[in-house]
Amino acid sequence: MVAGLRPSPCWSLLEAAEQAEPVGLARPALVLAGICDPAGHPDTLWSTTAVTDYLAAHRTARAGQPVTAEHARKALRLLHRYGLLTHGRQPAEEKIRNNE
Repeated sequence: MVAGLRPSPCWSLLEAAEQAEPVGLARPALVLAGICDPAGHPDTLWSTTAVTDYLAAHRTARAGQPVTAEHARKALRLLHRYGLLTHGRQPAEEKIRNNE
């Protein structure tokens, strides 16, 4: 660390999320959510093969382990719990939104 500079709180939250279950999926899930529509996108997107393959390829820990739709959903809930994105749980709210 450079003298006098501290990591931003968001960076610290992301680092903590990376260590929580499912380990190594917080960062790639946040990157993927960041390129989706910031107004929200369907929860069902996260159960597709394209998303689970992306998360498996970009996982920062436990490389080579497959990622299931359940792992992807847990990564979303983890990011929501850490306040890094919003994941609605009601049918009308089942969208993922980027926190601004």
